[in-house]
Amino acid sequence: MNWLVSRGYPSLGFELSTAIGGSAANPNAVVVYIDGDGSFLNSLHELPTLYTENLRIKILLLNNHHFGVFQWEYMLREELQGAIQTMLDTPGSYLLDVVAPSQKEIA
Repeated sequence: MNWLVSRGYPSLGFELSTAIGGSAANPNAVVVYIDGDGSFLNSLHELPTLYTENLRIKILLLNNHHFGVFQWEYMLREELQGAIQTMLDTPGSYLLDVVAPSQKEIA
């Protein structure tokens, strides 16, 4: 397992491009990319690359409808674990949109 992490804060737009590079460099690997909705909007134009290059990138989108920081404990909910397993078991690319209530915003 390899982790590719931005050292800067905020890293808006870094994640999807990095996932694409990681997937292209390791075509047999399944790449899981975790991002917030604000950063995802900054790299939306990269999505067609997943299809045209047939990349296996799993996107876990933490969506609080706000450019704020997301509380990770929301991800530990049991119903979300099943959705994550479905995402991992599905062939090809996959977008799992995890919608959080706005009160989960902490920034």
